[in-house]
Amino acid sequence: MTTYSSNLIGPSVPPKYLEKGVISVVAQFTIATALVAGDIIQMIQVPQGAQILDVGLAVPQLDTNATPTISLNVGDGTTNNRYISGDTNGELAAGGVTRLNQEGGLGYQYTTNGNTINVECGTAAATAKLGQTITLTCTYACDSYPYA
Repeated sequence: MTTYSSNLIGPSVPPKYLEKGVISVVAQFTIATALVAGDIIQMIQVPQGAQILDVGLAVPQLDTNATPTISLNVGDGTTNNRYISGDTNGELAAGGVTRLNQEGGLGYQYTTNGNTINVECGTAAATAKLGQTITLTCTYACDSYPYA
C-alpha cells in the first residue's frame, strides 16, 4: 500500500479557509502508476472545525479490461469510505461523477487539525489505464479560525 498526495497536500499548503464561511476546494491527481488495493491519495486538507457539506469524485476510465474491477472510496484517515463508498465509474469508458453517498458523511465535523480527505483504491484495476486525472471536490463550512 502506498500513500500519494495531490498538489494541495504539503507543509507549505494550508487548508483553504476564511475566518467564517463556506469553502469549496477542488484537487486533482494524475495517476502515474497502477493503484493497488489500499493505496491512498491524500487530496484535500481540511482544518479543525470544518463541517462537510458535499463531496464529489470525478474519474475518467481507469480500467480498460473487458471485465473491469476498479473501485474507489473517499474518506479520511479514520474511515476510508466516510463520504463515498465503492465508486466504480473508473470501469466505464466515459468515466463519471459520484457525489457524497454515505449517510454519516454529510455534516461530519473535524475536531482536530491535520485532516485530509483521501481517495482510497478499494479494488485494483484489472488493466490500469495510466496518465488519467481524478478530481475531488469538497465543500465545507467553518465557524471560526483554528490557527493562532
